[in-house]
Amino acid sequence: MKQYVFGMLLLSVLVSARAGEMGPQQSSPCCRWTLGGELSYLRPDGGMIDYATEMVFVTPTVVAAHGSYVDPSYEPSWSAFIRYDWTPQADIQFRTTHFDHEFGSSVRIPDSLLVVNSTLVSDFFDGAAGKVLFDLDNYELSIGANINVTQTGWRLRPYTGLHYVDENDRLIQRFYRSDAAFVHYLTSRFRGIGPIIGLESHFPLFDRLTLKNDFTLGFLIGDADMRTVGDINDAPIQPIAYIDFKNTDRQRLVPYGFLDIGLQYDMPFRGYEAGINGGFKIIYYDDIHGRRAGTGPNDPLRLNYVTYYGPYIGVQIKA
Repeated sequence: MKQYVFGMLLLSVLVSARAGEMGPQQSSPCCRWTLGGELSYLRPDGGMIDYATEMVFVTPTVVAAHGSYVDPSYEPSWSAFIRYDWTPQADIQFRTTHFDHEFGSSVRIPDSLLVVNSTLVSDFFDGAAGKVLFDLDNYELSIGANINVTQTGWRLRPYTGLHYVDENDRLIQRFYRSDAAFVHYLTSRFRGIGPIIGLESHFPLFDRLTLKNDFTLGFLIGDADMRTVGDINDAPIQPIAYIDFKNTDRQRLVPYGFLDIGLQYDMPFRGYEAGINGGFKIIYYDDIHGRRAGTGPNDPLRLNYVTYYGPYIGVQIKA
């Protein structure tokens, strides 16, 4: 796998270097720094997480069941970048994004008809609560070529580099009744690194207003660890299968994508060039298929959020 990563990275560097030789060569002056930051409101997108099953007697002998779900919401995150133009046609950039998300739900059925997933415990409760936590940390180092496509100021930046992600997800389920309690922890973590290629575009609309977008594709190679643990202290409940099961070091090849589209307004600021921007971004990791605690193809003990998306606002300044 390492040979594939190195080969893709080398090919991407050659493509970006060749792109820097194309088109008009007037671009950003050399030896300049650009600093920027963004505040986003992102929402994880994927299947809802079922943390409890509610049993309802339609008739004395017929039972209907439906799940209680944890539904995600928009939460704040932040990102920052620093870029250095070492020549008018080339630059190097470091970018990082951090997202911490917590959301939960609860349900109470007084007739003791809430059941834990049968994979864990075969028993009934009258109250349940579910909480999901997501931690997403991205780090990206890229080399880019600066190209003026037209004389009117349309600028492109093809780039290539390395992307690293550390994604840590947790589901906490709590079940209780007057004489018993059960707590279940499902944790999932993926850490991977791999090559990326991308293209930034700044297209002038009016005097100082530009349409900006950034599109990235790549793949990551890393390990996915998942564990399910049930805590039965002070509870007269007997667990069955998978009560303490860890599925470790599953090496995964994960597709990665990033899309950012928005507007930027440029203006002078105390002798520097400043910009205010806003738009919409999407972060995509398809790393769910190997992140399950059990071994069966229909094992429900899994966390399956693959996309993060939402609006953002940001500022940048060029020295």
